[in-house]
Amino acid sequence: FWSIGKVLQINLAMAGLQFCFACYCVLTTPFLEELDVQPWMNSAIMVIGPIAGFIVQPFIGYLSDRSRNRIGRRRPFVIFGAIITAISQIWMGMSAKIAGLFYPIDSPGFFTFAQIWAIFGVTFCNTSINVELAAFRSLIADVVPPEAQDKGATYSGFMMGGSFMICNIIMLVMKLVNPDLKYRDVYPILSVIAALTTVALVIPTVTLATEKPFVKKLQKINVFKQLFQEFKNMDKVFYLAMLPLLLGWCGYTPIQQFTGTVFDMQTTIIAQICLNAVTTLISPVIGQFISKLGEQKIFSICGIIYVIAAILLVLSGSIKAMSATWIIGLEFALIGFLNCAMNTIPFVFVGKLAPSQSKGLYSGVFNCVIVLGQAIANVVLTIVNAIVQNDTNPLWIAAVFAAATCASTFFIKDSAKCAVSYEKIEEGDELLQE
Repeated sequence: FWSIGKVLQINLAMAGLQFCFACYCVLTTPFLEELDVQPWMNSAIMVIGPIAGFIVQPFIGYLSDRSRNRIGRRRPFVIFGAIITAISQIWMGMSAKIAGLFYPIDSPGFFTFAQIWAIFGVTFCNTSINVELAAFRSLIADVVPPEAQDKGATYSGFMMGGSFMICNIIMLVMKLVNPDLKYRDVYPILSVIAALTTVALVIPTVTLATEKPFVKKLQKINVFKQLFQEFKNMDKVFYLAMLPLLLGWCGYTPIQQFTGTVFDMQTTIIAQICLNAVTTLISPVIGQFISKLGEQKIFSICGIIYVIAAILLVLSGSIKAMSATWIIGLEFALIGFLNCAMNTIPFVFVGKLAPSQSKGLYSGVFNCVIVLGQAIANVVLTIVNAIVQNDTNPLWIAAVFAAATCASTFFIKDSAKCAVSYEKIEEGDELLQE
């Protein structure tokens, strides 16, 4: 029996990881803007990270599936991922500080150096986060028993939202104490806090998550060929679960990463707090609703709320009467429902239905879908920004993808109705291993 306390403890690594991701998502684009990066280039730079994640996610999942390390399959990758994530945060946060050691502040050389340093930091940060995230998702799918997978996935969402919220509260306090604070003043401080938090919170997770070493010796094969074969053999239920995850992140990424370029710093931070407060509050109970109503209905309801919020957000960005901070905060709070759903429901399918020997790969593929959505959003935004210079471009793109996300949720199946599919997947996976 897995108590709530036990599920929370094993998810602490997610809290540390998401604290880093909160810094990255909220601060990076306005931070780059302060480093004199043009809007189209800003969104283009943000494509680099998802590309790195796209490569890393399934690969780490695959490697951890086949790991024979004596402390377990997933834990070595979780620990290593946490360490390099901490380092990458400090690297990214200190971009302007490091540039200031070599060039006068705000000189052309300062901006060039800081931009190059930060661009590498974006790649480093995304790669590191995805190493830990891929291994962590696989760990949850492995260690948490099937009957508690709803708890495992939903409390991951709880930790995610709570960590984001705490990070943004710290930013808000810093801004209230010093109203003249810029993003490049905030990032160095937050990066150190994030690094320490990530390393500290991974310890309880790897302590609790005891794994049995994978002792079966597997023959050497072509990694990428194996990845392709397993992806091709996935049951349709997984593809249907991936679709709203992909489209959801296509719409959520502009809101998550570019709010700071649309609204002022204080409004941005408050809006993010509202969004993640709802995510935190909804996550612990969404599993109960899934058990009663099924994944499809819950995802669809959250998708409809998301569409309403996205439309209102476009109006707030365009109409001055709707641009009050409290209105934008309310709209972001509504988006929190989808944030909760898309970060929990798809991974319930992995935990319940994925073959036991390939949960790492499946988790990696689903995480890969997330970064693919981020990449698509940034590519679209880059093109739109190059054609039309408008601060509200991220909001319009989010609204379009919100509608597509909502429509896609009506096609997913409930995991409770997929027992037969699970058996087929297991059989296919055994044949593949042979």
